[in-house]
This record gives sequence, structure tokens and C-alpha cells, in this order.
Amino acid sequence: MSEPAPEPKAEPQPEGETARIQSLESRFDRLEQMLKDALAGGGSESEPEPVDVKAETKKALRELQADEKRKADADELAARRAADARPEPVAEKPPREHRRSTRFMRWEREGDK
Repeated sequence: MSEPAPEPKAEPQPEGETARIQSLESRFDRLEQMLKDALAGGGSESEPEPVDVKAETKKALRELQADEKRKADADELAARRAADARPEPVAEKPPREHRRSTRFMRWEREGDK
């Protein structure tokens, strides 16, 4: 005679451990239901969130201003580099007039007197 195999007895778990396992199982059940609903095309979704036009407009405006500032900074940097690349012309001083020598040599003109 063969006897049926005895079923292994589960060790008793502490009460906190049982509650934790049940909590996890309920979470998995809810997740499974949400996935089934999403795949089925229907769902218990509420209405989609309304679009916050004000916030989106502000965000787009901030991005636009940041882009403009970046471009202006790049242009300013390029202008500075171009200015640094070419030397500034040095103003020449006019020749110095030696009045005493001119008079002594009698090179004065009629209009200079």
C-alpha cells in the first residue's frame, strides 16, 4: 500500500509579515487590473487632466528667452573675439615744428608771420 505524500506544513509567519504579504498581493492585484484595463482599451481612468495653458505658455516663453540670451551672448563673444583679433590703429602725432630753427634759416612763409 502506498500512502499519499504528506503535504509540507508551512511555518507560521509573524503577524506583521502576513500583513505585509497581503498588502503586496493587493497592490499586485490592483496593478494587474490596471494593466488589463489599459490593454483592453477601456479603463477606469478619469478624465484626462486639463491642459494648463498658462504654465505651458510661461515655460515656452522662458525657453524662448533662454535661447535668445544664448544667441546674444554668442554674438557678443564673437564680436569681442573679432575686435581682439585686429589691432586698433595708433594715431600718429603730427611732426613737431621747430619755430626757432625755421626763423633762423629764414624758411618762414608769408602767411606764418
